Amino acid sequence: MKYTIIIVTIVIFLISAFAINNRSYRGPNDLYNTVEVVTGYYSEIEREGWEGEAVRCNVFVVEPMDQKGDIIENLLYHISYGNTVNSIDANGNLEVNIDFSGVSENKRNMIRMSSKDNKIDISLQRKVSEDGGVPSCFSFVTIVE
Repeated sequence: MKYTIIIVTIVIFLISAFAINNRSYRGPNDLYNTVEVVTGYYSEIEREGWEGEAVRCNVFVVEPMDQKGDIIENLLYHISYGNTVNSIDANGNLEVNIDFSGVSENKRNMIRMSSKDNKIDISLQRKVSEDGGVPSCFSFVTIVE
């Protein structure tokens, strides 16, 4: 009986810790059905590839960083546990890798023309990805037009 209470207490603690640390998890498909509007600007940054080579990645810098929707929270959660595909810049802003495939030329140009002084809003949707290693410039989000 004593061990049963201890085990139940541990299980409740673990479930609570998971819920607190991963608030954006509401179900296996909910996050992938969410479209979120974020404010920021385009940048191109250098990341380290699998072989140690330098690679240039397209990123959207989410600024101000007080934007806390489910997608942003999920990306920050993964960064906090060591995922290096996305990153936090020196100013504490989230740098989200973006993929321009499937994005119209007008939208692509609008994003590329944005800057720290000329921020824009874009809509992002979490992309379903395979577990395991992905390339340095892989994007976990899709730009929704």
